[in-house]
Amino acid sequence: MKRIDQIQSVVTPVDFSDNSKLIAESAVFMAGSFKANLVLLFVVQKFEDYSGFFVPQQQFPSFANQRS
Repeated sequence: MKRIDQIQSVVTPVDFSDNSKLIAESAVFMAGSFKANLVLLFVVQKFEDYSGFFVPQQQFPSFANQRS
């Protein structure tokens, strides 16, 4: 079982609401406390609300090779 002091990454969903700002601030603190990577993941309930939102193509790192 993985010990809590071995946290390497913190993944936090954000939607740019007031609540997600507070959650992101907590995630920044947690990641900093453990010297971990921080990933902010933008989430939406209905994608149609963002139909005119431009999303450039990005290459994302593979988490498959990370040790668990």
